[in-house]
Amino acid sequence: MTHLCPRPPRRSFGCLFLPSFAPLIFVLLPASIDLRAEESEPPDIVAPGYFQIESRWVHAEDDEDGLRTRWDEWPSTLLRVGLVEERLELRLVWFGYHWEEVHDDTGPDSRLSGAGDAEIGFKLRLWEADGLLPQAAWVTHLSLPVGSDAYSTDHADPSTFLFLTYPFSDRWSWNINLGVVWSTEPNYNGGGETGATFFHATSLDCCLTDRLMLYLEFFGENPLHWVHVDQDDHHFVDAGVAYSLRDNLSLDLEVGVGVDDDTEDWFTALEFVWRLPR
Repeated sequence: MTHLCPRPPRRSFGCLFLPSFAPLIFVLLPASIDLRAEESEPPDIVAPGYFQIESRWVHAEDDEDGLRTRWDEWPSTLLRVGLVEERLELRLVWFGYHWEEVHDDTGPDSRLSGAGDAEIGFKLRLWEADGLLPQAAWVTHLSLPVGSDAYSTDHADPSTFLFLTYPFSDRWSWNINLGVVWSTEPNYNGGGETGATFFHATSLDCCLTDRLMLYLEFFGENPLHWVHVDQDDHHFVDAGVAYSLRDNLSLDLEVGVGVDDDTEDWFTALEFVWRLPR
């Protein structure tokens, strides 16, 4: 049976549209998977000899100043490959295909679509939870500019994250993700500028049963260093439910809202997690 909840002492966090995909999966044992797929991610590592596929569809809408925007992305996919037992995993990311539709009350509508970029990276477990010390892992990714012109940065940009988990009990846990993402955006001069953005996510998880989990989450991004590109803060609140259909297959549904004026009004996401071999 798949266990969603942290179980001490055995078990000692896309922002919505950040270039670093961050679904929540943790592996307690080689034969079990976690079902959660929020923006925050715990430090656990996929076991060697196992592949874990995490794929999601995201829909978002925004209505501001006479512009109504609908945005879809599918299938944003993370492939995790175990390399070293309880220590290291390989991560391959593709940000899926994008569809964007804008309805303008004062002018013509516009539509845009195309494929997103990819990333390659690693996840290294740092230490286990011990008393007040949380379980921790370090993640680093490098973007691969393989997407369509409208959705590619055209540069290989790095990102780095620290993942922390506090397992309070068999039913409750608290996850914290902190990281910096470098990305290249068009600037006022018609060229490209590479800047840094701080990413943060935190979630509180409640496991109702071994197969059913609820979570509440806050996440966002804050520009750190941009000279010629306008960047705004973006923050979101969401809640979700994760359910294990089988020992190696799970579904996650989440719904959230934007906190800032410049963020999307609301979004929803559906993700499946599939581990191979079973």
